[in-house]
Amino acid sequence: MLGLLAAQWKYRKEKTQTHWQKPIWVDIGGGTGYNIEAMATFLPVESFFAHVYLVDLSPSLCEIARQRFTRLGWKNVSVVCQDAREFRLPSSPSGELVNYDVVSHSETAKADLITMSYSLSMIPDYYSAVDSSASLLSPSGTIGVCDFYETILVAYSIDMSTGSEEHFWRAWFDADRVGLEGARRDYLEYRFGTVISASERNYLLGGIPYYIFVGCQKEICGNQPHPSSKEIVEKLDAAYTESPYLSPTNHRQEVSKTVGRQVAEIRSKAYESAVINLSANLPLPSSFYQNHHWRIYYNDMLTKHTQFGNEYIYAFTWEDPRVDNRLLNISSDDVILAITSAGDNILDYLQYNPRRVHAVDLNPAQNHLLELKVAGFTALCYRDFWKIFGEGKHSNFRELLVSQLSPHLSSHAQTI
Repeated sequence: MLGLLAAQWKYRKEKTQTHWQKPIWVDIGGGTGYNIEAMATFLPVESFFAHVYLVDLSPSLCEIARQRFTRLGWKNVSVVCQDAREFRLPSSPSGELVNYDVVSHSETAKADLITMSYSLSMIPDYYSAVDSSASLLSPSGTIGVCDFYETILVAYSIDMSTGSEEHFWRAWFDADRVGLEGARRDYLEYRFGTVISASERNYLLGGIPYYIFVGCQKEICGNQPHPSSKEIVEKLDAAYTESPYLSPTNHRQEVSKTVGRQVAEIRSKAYESAVINLSANLPLPSSFYQNHHWRIYYNDMLTKHTQFGNEYIYAFTWEDPRVDNRLLNISSDDVILAITSAGDNILDYLQYNPRRVHAVDLNPAQNHLLELKVAGFTALCYRDFWKIFGEGKHSNFRELLVSQLSPHLSSHAQTI
């Protein structure tokens, strides 16, 4: 989780450059502070963050955390012994270690990063804790949660264990007052937009199921000062369907009713799903919260997609794309619709700068592979890219996936 979050923030820093402001990080249920120290593996905590707050209800754990940060010499970390539901940021967070109890606090100050590492399952009133986190998180902020869970109770997730295993883990954790019910993850994914959602197992600890969630505020925060989710959905839908973009607030005045009716009929599945979610006050599909809108929403639970068993068939495309270009004579005015396959032909078409390329494949893994190749072109050097796709093997692939490629991949492509 920390590696994925660090990669997101590194990408954000590179993207903003001159407008970069150091983020404020709140680690809820941080305990002894190990989580914050572990982040130093991925980011220089003392110089990257404006301030870090560890919030925990246990005085003994907080004391261990204070000793840890004193030993490390980090001056921008404060340890707060308080109920996470009541925590508020100081009115003027400083870069130095402060006595949290004697400074004024603000209801409007926001955190840029919130993390909960195996702590949400230990909070009895998790609804209030999640709601409080949503109020504390800035409009463009990120939340990361890693925790244990029961797969059998999460209806939409992939069932990774048997019923007997579930009963064993539940009895084991109940003894320590750790709640594994799936409602915790459900509510988390209801209150926040999903950037990454992955279900995994820790086989070093007997195969305990756990999940990683990286999210953001449900309301999309774009480049405009205060863009609405509906307006961003409309723009993306226009790109997906090759329809003219019409502002949702003004298009009735701009076009006749006949043209408006025709435009309304041309809607992508992404738009339809987004409208349903917005009307029900649900987060948008995860594809809308990605750094790149390369991937269009699809229902990954449909049989026509699951029949491939999360495996791709073609690792490369053997047709010669030069023949395609001789026949098509691709220009900047062209819109291309093509089968994805391994995506090599798609990438070749792009060098001729067509207006847009739509890559379609019934097998989601083929589109995952194309995403991976595009992410590789975006984030990797030639040597690493060639090892992965030329030689077919990279000894450090997992680290590259987490630290460099993950900000450029959709949630589905990362968790395949």
